[in-house]
Amino acid sequence: MRIFFYSLRAVFILSVLLLSLTAKVYAQDIQEADSTKAKVSSSGISGKYMSFRRAYKHNPEYLKSEANMLRVRLLNTVQVPYFSIHPKDDIEKKLVFSSNPLMYVGADIGWNIFTFGYSIGLDRYNSNKRFSLGTYTRFFAINAEILWLNNLMISDVDDFMPEDDDTFPINITLDGAYFRSRSIQSKFFPNGKKMAFGNTINPVFRQLKSAGTMVLALSYADYDFNTNLSSIDREKYEWISEIGLSNLNLSKYELGAGYSYNFVVGSKWVLFISDVIGISTKHHNYKMLSDVSPTAKTNLGWCNYFRTGACYYNKSYFIGTNISYEIDALSTNHVLFNKANLNTVIYLGYKFNVSKFNSFVSDFLNVNIN
Repeated sequence: MRIFFYSLRAVFILSVLLLSLTAKVYAQDIQEADSTKAKVSSSGISGKYMSFRRAYKHNPEYLKSEANMLRVRLLNTVQVPYFSIHPKDDIEKKLVFSSNPLMYVGADIGWNIFTFGYSIGLDRYNSNKRFSLGTYTRFFAINAEILWLNNLMISDVDDFMPEDDDTFPINITLDGAYFRSRSIQSKFFPNGKKMAFGNTINPVFRQLKSAGTMVLALSYADYDFNTNLSSIDREKYEWISEIGLSNLNLSKYELGAGYSYNFVVGSKWVLFISDVIGISTKHHNYKMLSDVSPTAKTNLGWCNYFRTGACYYNKSYFIGTNISYEIDALSTNHVLFNKANLNTVIYLGYKFNVSKFNSFVSDFLNVNIN
């Protein structure tokens, strides 16, 4: 927990510095004229800033800035996480732990590169919880998430049962089984001049022509997974001992690379796809049902992050969907652990002209945002 919050604080400080600088860069890139003209010096800090702005200005043939618009968006999100355990000596068998889908609705509001939002779960009786925070710019993205899943269900039990034995239910809820996770992920996009990775998430820029970029990812996460298999009668169901995992704690650092591409169809549709494959250093400790003390180990693992979707843009509104799928794997001395997470978002947004607010920011920052 302490490592997580130290990492979160470091990422937050870095993001504030980067956002402050990037916000001015984006503000200078606004193409639509406004009635306000800011006073920018040609020397000193302003001169250096203008040189930086020219070096990193977006390509107008590929991107159109809409950062001076106020964007309000309604969201409907469904998240489906599940986990599987394979006995190390028989990977054909697996026991799946899953949760009821996390369904929640909300809204966010954005201006320039800044977006703030809130979502609430639709099932008030569900004890699962999720908190997330993220921001996207042309050159980097930062996302943080805390997830609590309680009373996990198990399935695929028939892989372990004799064909003539149907005494165990196909699905059963384990009241004490839970999964907790905390994660922070940063992504960097070298070709931010031509391609906006967050085009359909935080649409600061509209993609005018198809373009792609390499994606570099750096992340930290920790898991706490309790199977609560000890609550099942091991004498009656011998396969419980075959799985044997009682609890798993994991901390990991990941480094990944991949590619993302925005396809522009016509003048208003953007289709996107990206995939990032990474390697990770994972420190884990686990406890088996038959062990007195946990076993700790550090080893290498792998992960994969896939994202796709589409968005339709009009002069005043935008609508779209995005789907992401995450796979994470760990091999211990006794079991193979896999984590998967499917996330689907459907959204509808509207763009408002806020010229008076832009004029106020121009005067306050002494920077031209026209």
